[in-house]
Amino acid sequence: MRDLIRKVPIPAAGVALGLAALGNLLQPHAEALHVACGVCALFLVVLLLAKIILFPLDIRKDMRNSILASVSATLFMSLMQIATYLAPFAYLPAFVLWGDAVAAHAILIVWFTARFITKFKLNEVFPTYFICYVASATAPTFGMEAFGHAVFWFGFACYLVLLVVVTLRYLRHEAPESARPLFCIYTAPMSLSIVGYLATADQPSLAFGGVNGR
Repeated sequence: MRDLIRKVPIPAAGVALGLAALGNLLQPHAEALHVACGVCALFLVVLLLAKIILFPLDIRKDMRNSILASVSATLFMSLMQIATYLAPFAYLPAFVLWGDAVAAHAILIVWFTARFITKFKLNEVFPTYFICYVASATAPTFGMEAFGHAVFWFGFACYLVLLVVVTLRYLRHEAPESARPLFCIYTAPMSLSIVGYLATADQPSLAFGGVNGR
């Protein structure tokens, strides 16, 4: 079991996030699928948390890589999503979990900025940088729409800056072959931002959503 845990990669958190979000999307149509997705997401998150506890040196080594460090934000986003699963049954523990995940994500943003952005090298920038600064659209579950909307604008502003930087990086420097598939992340942050905007805005602007949704 320890060998299995040690082999769990940080990007597994991204799979967990996708599963948890898919489950929430399917909930109105199939509760069984909602639960199944949530259980699978929780299983991956538990494995990754176990790796952090049992093999901290491995995690520390991975976090020196800017790609893995930025992708690690999906762990906290997954915990936020899982908190929404827990909320109908145990609101206070769910809110504590959500708040802790938000705080951990904020700490990651500060750390990532200090370690990688302040020592900026254009050829070392990748689309995964978007992930670190994108907010999750889970605030309404806990009545935190105003906070969630403020976080959306922060993430949106970061996205606009990074969009220019990442685009310049690909125009001026060829990406290593192993990192080329990361290009598929390019448009994902805007989709997540729009979801956050629509979930937290009192009166969403159709024009704003339409233009940015393209």
